[in-house]
Amino acid sequence: MPGHVQKKQYGAWMFKAFQRIAKFKNLRGGALDIFGKTEERRQEREAIEDYIKLLDEILAKLTTSNHGAAVALASVPDEIRGYGHVKEKSVAEAKKLQEERLQAFRNPQAAKMTA
Repeated sequence: MPGHVQKKQYGAWMFKAFQRIAKFKNLRGGALDIFGKTEERRQEREAIEDYIKLLDEILAKLTTSNHGAAVALASVPDEIRGYGHVKEKSVAEAKKLQEERLQAFRNPQAAKMTA
């Protein structure tokens, strides 16, 4: 696809580079984490916070009648796959799915009528 990052192959030397980089993993999440400052990482952290809020709502409103809808809603992040533009598309689809499942969770009677 034009405009999208393409996969590339590298030689065995790349494993040695990864081994050296791995020694700096204690910097993750700190002030010196240069990769943690990217827009994609910020969105990931925001998504985690949003998911925790969603779980709080689910727990506060969980009943036997909406249990199935709650499980379906809580499993939406399992639909997110890939990196880069693949992940962006996956996140957009997951947001649509989450909105549908959130409505079904909040109003199980209306969801039964439309199904």
